[in-house]
Amino acid sequence: MQGAVLDRTKTLDYGDDECNFYLMSKERAAEIGFETSPYAK
Repeated sequence: MQGAVLDRTKTLDYGDDECNFYLMSKERAAEIGFETSPYAK
């Protein structure tokens, strides 16, 4: 899915018990008001 947005809802790095994420289109991200992390590369 070219141009997809990845949202990590949990990560081991932050002490969660699992890594969890989902992909969404840029359009869906804009629709729900998703904000990219300032740490995103």
